Amino acid sequence: MLNRIKSVIIGGINFYYITTNRKYFIKICKGKEEWMAKEYSNLKKYWNKLDVENFQLIEPIKYSKKNEFLATRFIDGKKLANLLEPKIFNEFGKKLKKFHEKGFAHSHLELQDVLYENGKFYLSDVPFFGDWSQLHDLVTIKMSFNMHRLKSPWNWHKYNICCKEFFRGYKLEDSLGFKRDYDYSLNVRMNILLMNGVFNKIKRYIMKLIKKFGLL
Repeated sequence: MLNRIKSVIIGGINFYYITTNRKYFIKICKGKEEWMAKEYSNLKKYWNKLDVENFQLIEPIKYSKKNEFLATRFIDGKKLANLLEPKIFNEFGKKLKKFHEKGFAHSHLELQDVLYENGKFYLSDVPFFGDWSQLHDLVTIKMSFNMHRLKSPWNWHKYNICCKEFFRGYKLEDSLGFKRDYDYSLNVRMNILLMNGVFNKIKRYIMKLIKKFGLL
């Protein structure tokens, strides 16, 4: 199972590998056994039980504390972060709304946490499933949109359209609460950059400047 052919980034900074037989994802997360065990438990408990059409978690296969890996079913799809198709983001917003209405929360949802295959959305990276508010899912999605726009400014307009379509599909009701939580989370992220070298301090300065002009 652990023979692997290529790595992909899904779920923030965690590395996933695809096995040579293209049957499984292997997630390697050194030194975070507690998170890995919790994620496997969440997947086992909630996989295929979200009761939202074409919206589910990735199927869990095996967790090894000793070898520090989590195996899940391979999904031959595309990362939502790379699609940039407004209709798909509008549909994702609708699905996420239903997911939240069922009482679930991913708790730290970013664009790279979602795979799309044949009209179906699959959520990955769920060690904090249900730990934080549903509103926080929207905050981290918005944050993810903005971070991707900064990384590929040539796609700024496309990300902006897709972000608007996502929220149009979701139909956000608590806009004041969202803005409050978003501003707080953004400030936390920028302050973290102060503790991580000169380059990140420059990055923080640029982010503050962009935020000042209402573009972040």
